[in-house]
Amino acid sequence: MPRSGPHRYDAYARAHKHETADRMFARRLMIRKYGAAAAEGKQVDHIKSIKGGGNPRALSNLRFRDPHENMADKTYYD
Repeated sequence: MPRSGPHRYDAYARAHKHETADRMFARRLMIRKYGAAAAEGKQVDHIKSIKGGGNPRALSNLRFRDPHENMADKTYYD
């Protein structure tokens, strides 16, 4: 069955633009401080989650983690 009309992803993109910008900024900040070699194969983790009140752009709230470890201990909110 064909869809009734075009899907609009604009609203979603606008709603989450600041989150994406904060994540990109955090990664660039960590690469600038520790170098690209340290970041290879790692994810940037916020020690105190952004939703939990952590500062998304504070260097003291960021760390590199293995992707499996990083995703294993996350709590997702609805």
